Amino acid sequence: MSLSKSFLKIIFLNLVFAFIGLEFLSRFYYFYRFKIKEPLLINTYPEIANYLKYVNHYRDKDFRDAFLKSEVESNNKLKPINTKEDSFFIYSRFASCVNQNNCKTVLLQGDSVGEGIGNHASDILFSKVSQNGWQVLHGGTTSFSPKNFSGQLAYFNSKGIKPDILITYVDQGDLGDDAIRYKNNSVYKNEPFRHYVVKPFKNKHFRFYNYGSALNPVSPYRIKPLTFEFISKIYTLSVVKLFYLTNSKINLTRTPGWSDITKPLIIKDFKKEKYFKEVLENYILSAKDLGVKELYFVTMPHPRNIVDSVSEDRKFKFSIASLVEDVVKMNNEIDDLKSYHIPISIDQKLFPCKDKDETCNGFYMYNDHHPEIKGYKYIGKKIIKFINKNSEFNDFK
Repeated sequence: MSLSKSFLKIIFLNLVFAFIGLEFLSRFYYFYRFKIKEPLLINTYPEIANYLKYVNHYRDKDFRDAFLKSEVESNNKLKPINTKEDSFFIYSRFASCVNQNNCKTVLLQGDSVGEGIGNHASDILFSKVSQNGWQVLHGGTTSFSPKNFSGQLAYFNSKGIKPDILITYVDQGDLGDDAIRYKNNSVYKNEPFRHYVVKPFKNKHFRFYNYGSALNPVSPYRIKPLTFEFISKIYTLSVVKLFYLTNSKINLTRTPGWSDITKPLIIKDFKKEKYFKEVLENYILSAKDLGVKELYFVTMPHPRNIVDSVSEDRKFKFSIASLVEDVVKMNNEIDDLKSYHIPISIDQKLFPCKDKDETCNGFYMYNDHHPEIKGYKYIGKKIIKFINKNSEFNDFK
């Protein structure tokens, strides 16, 4: 046998043994991942998989942990009654209907800020209405957007829940979420009523809410080799790690980063604004078709909207509030549905945004656009004051 053939044989055998070794390692990993390690909620609570037929993702365990941690500090007197149930990873229930034959429902929707409003200002918003026999639900979920709100309405409809009042927090980042992050991952349906479905991200979407392996679990006992899936998993984790280690300067993921999401707030993008307005209008149609009587959009400035010391390259020169205002003016009364906009402004006497203080004297968290607990309570007071002034229902007073 020639030297070259011997060398090729050695290379071949090494590759075979390496593949066999990787295959053993792969099978051990997937056995551990799905058989020993604590399974994902999606694997233990079947309703999650049903929920994901409508929306992109669900609340993870961090949501409940954070809620329980902040519960004492918040001093919130109206608490969810389903915190120990798996349904808490879909919504919070503050009160159930007293009269099932005449069940009125109010639903709060939003992203992570919407979560905070529900967690820290529920007593301000819902104490009276819960005492008056209403069902009170809070569906706020991190990174949700109007498309996901619409999908969430479709999910509640499938459970026979049709809100009379919607309180919908629209975040500054929702423009980029629906016009960029979820744009190619959503479909608009006409049955059983007009609504969006935002599909869970596939495995190639590396950073947020990737349930691909959980929706389609990989069996460690299958005949087909697992090596290539294992290598892909290592690559995925490495790319994500690299993204964070370089502070997003090296982004090999297929997920838009925060800078991509907020770009339309810094540099005007008429196309994305038009698209987002269409999404809002479709969301209003979802509410109308569901029989909602009153829809209250809530917006709030980001620190980069209002703090003067923010540099020009970071400053948000445009606000989601103007887009919401335009849509509400055009659709403020459709059949039996009345729509309103509650633009929250930060009272500069209470929370002055001076110098380089992007917390606005403690309204916002440090280096974060989420409000502190006192900020959430301030928002709750503004919302309930507006509703009491404009609602045809007297049960909030």
